[in-house]
Amino acid sequence: MKNFAVKPILALLLGLALCTGASATDWYASDVVNSFRLGNPPYNDPAATLGKPSTWVNNSETLGEVDPCAVTLIYPAWNVGLNGEKLIATIKAKTSTLAAGYITVKFDTPIYDDPNNWHGKDFIVFGNAFFAASISDPNAADTAENMILTAYDGTSISIEPSLVSVSPDGKDGNWYTYENGPYADDYAPTHVFAWDWINNCWLKNSSGEEVELDFTRPVDPTWTESSFANKSCAQAIDMYEGSGGGTAFDLAESGFDWIQYIRVDGTGGEVDAFSRVSNAIESTTIGQAKKLDDGSHVVIDEVIVSAATYTVGRYCYVQQENRAGGIRVMGRVLDEGAKVKLCGDMDTIDGERVILATSVLAITDDENNGETVDVKPLGMPNKVISGSGLSTTGLLVKTWGKVKSVDADTKSFVIDDGSGCGINCIAPRSTDDSVEANWGTIADPDFTAPQQGAFVTVTGVCSTEDSGSTRVIRIRSLDDLQ
Repeated sequence: MKNFAVKPILALLLGLALCTGASATDWYASDVVNSFRLGNPPYNDPAATLGKPSTWVNNSETLGEVDPCAVTLIYPAWNVGLNGEKLIATIKAKTSTLAAGYITVKFDTPIYDDPNNWHGKDFIVFGNAFFAASISDPNAADTAENMILTAYDGTSISIEPSLVSVSPDGKDGNWYTYENGPYADDYAPTHVFAWDWINNCWLKNSSGEEVELDFTRPVDPTWTESSFANKSCAQAIDMYEGSGGGTAFDLAESGFDWIQYIRVDGTGGEVDAFSRVSNAIESTTIGQAKKLDDGSHVVIDEVIVSAATYTVGRYCYVQQENRAGGIRVMGRVLDEGAKVKLCGDMDTIDGERVILATSVLAITDDENNGETVDVKPLGMPNKVISGSGLSTTGLLVKTWGKVKSVDADTKSFVIDDGSGCGINCIAPRSTDDSVEANWGTIADPDFTAPQQGAFVTVTGVCSTEDSGSTRVIRIRSLDDLQ
């Protein structure tokens, strides 16, 4: 069993956790078939390995006291849950007199060898491995950006590799063992929630719930332990690309077309859960993503940041390079013109479709620098922006008109190009470094609204207010008004 003497250090980040799938398919193991030689309480219950991986841990060792912490790639499942539930099971190692312990579980329906699964893998075993980490700046806040994974030296990840075997029917003589790995309780550590880079806490959806990563999606096998050396915890979460971690296995090696039984033989390590791998989802367009239900996972291979974070609000906007669609992105600090790969979950905020970002990876140029693009707006009359024809919400647009009214307090103003479709133009937001709490929340103090009766051209992102019933233009900077 792992030594959790490092718990007080690792808990620094995870104290932030309180910052305030599938239906018909059995994604997780449902039955314990048998077990032998498990750990001491509370690590002695094989049923703790059923269902999805642990998400919250009670970090307190004091009876009756609850200190909630989320399971992350630097802080594993241990102790008990917030309601005292058992989270993991330790499987004891072989001794000179006793055989190694084991746990055998069963899935209700077969797990098939399916090349259409994520990265060609078929099932995942979750343990409580974790990366070692240190605080980058002792004077800075204890956030995921400030927790740096230790340079890889063979000991920077705490693992207890355990043998895994599979069988279609659980009968003696009809098992295959992954003798040369991969192993349970090994790379990659479990991580449960997406990180909000703006608010420095776990990302939450419009219902106020933390955004869970996908426990049926393995980490990209092209990453190895050493790939994470010297990355911040937040950067490492991005490298998971929406995955909840765990050790992934390919049934092709076993020779079985399908299995229902998985067994882990002990080395003193822990098992948290077992899952089947889902089919990989294809990269989609922004327009297609907007048609999906809230909570749907999406991958968009290439988008351009059209409005940097804080310039129009505490979020940013991205669009396709061909300007066929744009959308708001929550939880990310991105610069205008950056070209990125985006993974996330769909949601709706105030009637506007948004993406809750679970991973953002920069697309690099030939020199391995982050590639940037000069973002061009689409020129269009007020009538189109106001909702006549194809949806323009999320797109960077340029329009024009006569100023009909001005709100002196908010610096917003309404323009009309003669169509009678007045468009409300929202002043750019403040990004004053000296007032971090105001970033993206108040009007730029240097912005001056035009006089009533003036004729102007306005560039900005088409957005909505009043639960989606009103189209507005969100101006990004002083230069967007002429």
